[in-house]
Amino acid sequence: MPSNEALSQDAKDILATKVIVPIVGISAIGKNALMLELQKSPGFHQARGFTTRPKRNPNEDAYRKHYTDVNLEDLLVATDDEELVQYAVHSQTGTVYGTMLKDYAGTYNLKDVLSTEVQGFREIGFAEEYTTAVVAEPDQWQHRFNSNHFSSTEQLARIKEGLGSLAWCLDQGTDISWLVNQDGRLQLAARQLMAIAHGKKSSYSVTAMKIGARLHKHLQKVESELEKAS
Repeated sequence: MPSNEALSQDAKDILATKVIVPIVGISAIGKNALMLELQKSPGFHQARGFTTRPKRNPNEDAYRKHYTDVNLEDLLVATDDEELVQYAVHSQTGTVYGTMLKDYAGTYNLKDVLSTEVQGFREIGFAEEYTTAVVAEPDQWQHRFNSNHFSSTEQLARIKEGLGSLAWCLDQGTDISWLVNQDGRLQLAARQLMAIAHGKKSSYSVTAMKIGARLHKHLQKVESELEKAS
C-alpha cells in the first residue's frame, strides 16, 4: 500500500496523535455495520475514504467519495495538495481505495483495509495501530454474502481476495486482535472492538482464530465450486 511521501509535516503531526484500527475481513463479514455501530461512541470515527468503483446502490455510504471518470481530476488535485494519506489497488478488481487527511477526524479511527495495506498503515506514523481480524461462522457469512447478489465473476474475485486476507490473518496469529461478528450480536462485537482500540488484548482471539480457520476452509470450497461453474 503506497503512502504519500509528500505528506506535509503538519499532516504527519496530526496523524501522530491518532489511533488507527485497521479492520481486515472478507467481503460481507459485516465490517461496515460494525464500524457504524462503534462510531456512535465519542471519539470513534470511520475513515471512509474514497474509491473508484461506482456505488452499489444510491444509498451506499461505506465511502465518503466515489470518484468516476468525470471527477478523477478532483482526486489528482487533492493529491497535489498533499491531502492524500494512502491508497491501494485491489488485486482482483483493479479498484482504487484511499484516504485523505480529513478522513481521520476521530481520536480512534476505524478503517476497512486489505491485508496488503496493513504494513503501510503501520509506517504512516499513527500514535497506535491495532490491526483486527473480523470473522464469522461459515453459515452466517454465507447467508450475508448471498444476500448481496454479486455476479459470479465478482463473487469469485471477492472470494479470492478474502482467501488471501484470511490466510494472512491466520499467519499473524495472536500478533493481531480477533473478534467474531455473530448474527444478532453487533453491539457485543462493537464493545469488543472498542476495547481493542483502547489497547486491551482481546480474550476471544483464540476462539475467533478457530472460527477463522473454519471460514478459510469453507471459502476454499466455495472458490472451487465457483471455478467449476465458470
